[in-house]
Amino acid sequence: MNIPKFSSLAGQIYPIGSMGYGDEQICAINTTLEDFLSYSDTLEKNGYKLYSKSSLSAGSFNPYPENLFYTFCGEKENVFLSFNPSMHLTRIVETPKTSLPEIDNKEKNFDSVTAASITQYPVKIGMCYIAQLTNGNFIMIDGGSFDDDDVSGIYSFLMKKSADKTPIIENWIFTHPDVDHIELATHFLNRYLGKIKVLAFTYQFCDPDLITNKKIVDQVKTDTQALNDAIAKYENAVVFTPHMGQTYYYSGLNVVFLWTCEDSYPAIFNNFNEVSLALKINFQNGKSALILGDCMHETCRRIAHTYGEYLKCDYLQVTHHGLIGGDKMLYHFADPDVCFWPTPEERFLGKLKNQKYQWCIGEGGCDYNAFLRDNKIKKRIHYPNKDIITITND
Repeated sequence: MNIPKFSSLAGQIYPIGSMGYGDEQICAINTTLEDFLSYSDTLEKNGYKLYSKSSLSAGSFNPYPENLFYTFCGEKENVFLSFNPSMHLTRIVETPKTSLPEIDNKEKNFDSVTAASITQYPVKIGMCYIAQLTNGNFIMIDGGSFDDDDVSGIYSFLMKKSADKTPIIENWIFTHPDVDHIELATHFLNRYLGKIKVLAFTYQFCDPDLITNKKIVDQVKTDTQALNDAIAKYENAVVFTPHMGQTYYYSGLNVVFLWTCEDSYPAIFNNFNEVSLALKINFQNGKSALILGDCMHETCRRIAHTYGEYLKCDYLQVTHHGLIGGDKMLYHFADPDVCFWPTPEERFLGKLKNQKYQWCIGEGGCDYNAFLRDNKIKKRIHYPNKDIITITND
């Protein structure tokens, strides 16, 4: 690493690691706020410029200070610092100098042409969410496995929402590179090149060879390369690598990244679900949506401990299609009114062939799903992957 050495009086510093996208990082546990702030000062004294800093509070969940997130820029590298007080964890990530999101302290003010909204688009396999901004443009999240009808259907949906003008996707975010999250996007981008505009893509994919389940690695490498080739055709689009705590500002909403693959280091990963992004969409009217991708048990529990009451949301995308992977503590903090289940209801209920569990009643240890479906706890609205569901946030 090119950055100054990190030291701590009592902290345990893991060996320098990497998630394989050009990063190097230090993860140190048993650290203090003073350790974090001292290292921040060290970076500034060594010529690194503070680009941004932000904080997120877990509320009254614990007595700890706020989570802190600092970004520094050097001549050839960016440095991302985070301090997680609930885990006494300092993380330092060095990456090559790449594009950074604009700094803003409020949502961008554009002439509003429509109300902001979030849509669950019912792809055949996988998940696809579409947030429309108040300026009429879109944020896309994932896209599902390839299905010809889904590809053309999403384009028709965007055209209709754009009043038959060229759809503008301000950012296409990918939570992780499994086929049921990126394959459709590849076909969509290739098919509608010249008929849509994409301003940015955002993802943080780890090196596939870090995954221990080698049966899926080759397929993901092929799918990822195909996606990157499609993205490269959009020559004017910016490619962002997200980091924990970053906020991306748009017309009528902002997107806060809560978890990325690098935040799971050090660990051994059996599949790509374990390195999924998690993010929160905050609408200008005060409503919010929590998007978990395919985050698994350990990640969900860490997210719960890190953010506590900040996870409260109105709309929850139930992690990993409502199958294994959730966490009751996280869902307790989220406490949604609306649950998006990116899977057919029949699969969720265990009524499809070779489906072993009825996930909704908590069989197989899925108490987190039972929590969400228990009307005695709270009556919630549940939307499986069946119809196009759009919720408007006036």
